[in-house]
Amino acid sequence: MFIKILTKPYKKIKKILQEEIFDLNLIKQSQIHTLPEKIFLKRFFAAYKIDCIFDVGASNGQYASMLRKYAGYQGRIISFEPIPAAAEKIRALCVDDPLWTVEQIALDDSGGTAEFKIMVSDQFSSLGTPTHKENDSYIDFNKPAETITVKKETLEEAYKRLQSQYKFQKPFLKMDTLN
Repeated sequence: MFIKILTKPYKKIKKILQEEIFDLNLIKQSQIHTLPEKIFLKRFFAAYKIDCIFDVGASNGQYASMLRKYAGYQGRIISFEPIPAAAEKIRALCVDDPLWTVEQIALDDSGGTAEFKIMVSDQFSSLGTPTHKENDSYIDFNKPAETITVKKETLEEAYKRLQSQYKFQKPFLKMDTLN
C-alpha cells in the first residue's frame, strides 16, 4: 500500500510527460550511460537503411529488446543463441513480433555439431575452453557448469540461407561472443 501511494504521483507525472504536448520520456538514472548508444543506433540504422540485424550471442534477448524499445528499430532481427533455455526466453519475448526470429545455433568457422560449454554465468558460455591467463577476476563465473551438443554453422552459411529466406539487403552484425 505504501509503495503504491509513493509510485502513484510518479506514474501520473510520467503519463503527462509522455502525452503529445511534451513528447518526453523519463529515463532512470541507472540507464543514462546507455543513452548515447541508443541514440547512435537509431541514427545509424536510419542513415544506412539497415533492414536486418544479426544478434549473435543473443543471450536472453536484451539487445534486440533494447533495439525495439529504445532505438526504434522496426526491421527484421535474427537472434542467434545456442543455449536452449536462453533461446526459449527469446522466443517468449518475440512471440508477437513477426520480424524477430530465433536461430538456436552457434556460429563458428565450420559447420556441423560441437560441444558447447554453458558457464556458471551463462554470458561467458562458449564453444571454447575458458582460460584465465590474462585476467582471473571472473574465474568463479567463467567455468563450465554444463556441456551440451549444439548445431553450428558458419556466418557465411547462415547469411546465405537467411538472406535467401528473408531477402534483406543491408544487414548489421552485432556480436556478443567470446573466442
